[in-house]
Amino acid sequence: MVQERHIYDCQAGCPVESTLQIISGKWKSVIIYQLLQHSNLHFGDLTRALPDCSRRI
Repeated sequence: MVQERHIYDCQAGCPVESTLQIISGKWKSVIIYQLLQHSNLHFGDLTRALPDCSRRI
């Protein structure tokens, strides 16, 4: 199942809308959060932190 990406109508200089356009998807924000919380995070650590996320993601 392919999700359709929503394209936001960003006004010039709106960082929030620009960020939401780039970081879309179910797992991207959670993965970025985990990477920011741990300075040295290996792939195996990330998969253990996100057990519902498949390896394909």
